[in-house]
Amino acid sequence: MFRLIYVSEESAPFSVSNLLELLNQCHVNNPRLNVTGMLMYGNGTFLQTIEGEEEVVKALAEKISRDRRHRGFKVVRTETIRERLYPDWSMRFERLTEESLRKVPGLRDFALKKFNRDYLGTHLELVDTLAARPRQGASEPSTSDGDHLQRQLVELRKALDASQQRQEMAALLIESLIESATRGRLDDPQLRLCRSMLTSLRGRSKGAVARA
Repeated sequence: MFRLIYVSEESAPFSVSNLLELLNQCHVNNPRLNVTGMLMYGNGTFLQTIEGEEEVVKALAEKISRDRRHRGFKVVRTETIRERLYPDWSMRFERLTEESLRKVPGLRDFALKKFNRDYLGTHLELVDTLAARPRQGASEPSTSDGDHLQRQLVELRKALDASQQRQEMAALLIESLIESATRGRLDDPQLRLCRSMLTSLRGRSKGAVARA
């Protein structure tokens, strides 16, 4: 298994619809590639982690580097791994804000303006901290007398994480509709995108219920 992390910046301001389209592509294409990962977006900057078979991940990264929606593509971390950070996510997503950063241990004084290509590219400890967020507070089930409780806690954390992701996606859908209403029309591509994302949301919701 292989993990690659890159940073880049938007070529032009990204609308909510742009974000939805990007995430929908990940949710549609990544499962067939057995690729998982995380996309963080804030201050016009993308920080993405991609996990999977090495050849697949490198080929996907090469394709992403040519995407005209962003620029300044820079790989900041590559490593062979024994396990994934994001085994349950075709592409987990987080839109960073000053408030969300304050919730990260060790980053309470980190300003969103520092979430940019140049700063991230020279502060790999920050990249590692952000990438490891899904693992914070989680541990593998133990073999002690409390292993049953530990497994329950791990599953509860996964369920809460899944719920937060559904809320994030639902918020993007609502904001996208508001954007369209502001323009005065909701075109067919926008409708198809919303339907696709709703289908994805419902699928993940069923999966979370089945795992609980």
